[in-house]
Amino acid sequence: MKILLFWAFLIVFSPVSAQETDVDVLTARAKNGDVEASGQLGKYLFDIEKNPRSAEKWLKASADAGNVESKYYLARVYDSAGKRSNAEIVALLQESAGRGYVPAQVMLGKILQFGRRGVPQNTDQARGWYEMAAAKGSGEAMAQLRVIYAQTGDQSVKAGLADENVEWLTLGVKQGDADAAAALGGLFETGRGVKRDFKRAAELYQTAAEAGNTQAMAGLGKLYANGDGVEQNDERAIFWLDRAARAGYVEAQRKLAEVYTLRSSDKPKAYAWLVLALSALFPAADDLSAVSPDLERLMRSMTAEEIRAGQAYALDMLEIVKANKRKQRTE
Repeated sequence: MKILLFWAFLIVFSPVSAQETDVDVLTARAKNGDVEASGQLGKYLFDIEKNPRSAEKWLKASADAGNVESKYYLARVYDSAGKRSNAEIVALLQESAGRGYVPAQVMLGKILQFGRRGVPQNTDQARGWYEMAAAKGSGEAMAQLRVIYAQTGDQSVKAGLADENVEWLTLGVKQGDADAAAALGGLFETGRGVKRDFKRAAELYQTAAEAGNTQAMAGLGKLYANGDGVEQNDERAIFWLDRAARAGYVEAQRKLAEVYTLRSSDKPKAYAWLVLALSALFPAADDLSAVSPDLERLMRSMTAEEIRAGQAYALDMLEIVKANKRKQRTE
């Protein structure tokens, strides 16, 4: 049975990230005008190869097409080279930060906090960008806000609460930020910094999940599966967990496999999602059943036909996961 399982999957189930950073493949795609590949290639050349000169060309192509992450990385390339004006760097960061990209908000906040040649110091604007980033849970932004508040003596209570994230996340929720709602839901689910409240966690997760936040989908699905804060409901649990799992959220894949195993008796789907999750968690494993007693038990309870069905379903879901990850990077 193990041979039937692993001959197909050892080759196929390398992590998606590893597959997507094959430099030769990315270069070929980028040269053919694939804007998404240009951004990935530029980021790889800058972060991994430490080659900003080579990265610039590809990042600019992606940034010109509107990719917010590429605009941020291009700003970093310009900043590291020292050959572009600070005004150009700030303009790129403003475009990226204005569309909600947190690293750009933090970098822009730092430039405005301390000032540079051609960019006057503006603490109020810096604080505004930091608060946006803090509302999405950025610890770096919170740290800089504490410095600003300590220097100005303003909102000292906020500075004291920043470590727990609660006030910043609450502000983000009020502003309609789905990421903040998901993060705050996580605090209420676990009781970190607040009194544990599954019902409130479910409310926040619901809001964020309906807005498309993957973490919230996984959290809400888990609550429905366990009956925490909501009435236990396998159908709703599967609905939300499946959406998060298809987006590549590993914990949702594992929980979905558990629900299929224990509640619906759909062993092929349970098998498929568990194999996908384990492949992401243990990319170097030669035998996934050796690192997961759950998978070994499941396989022993399955017929050869069920395993073949699970393999086919896993391959289909892998393609969906990869497509969704590519889509996420361009949004």
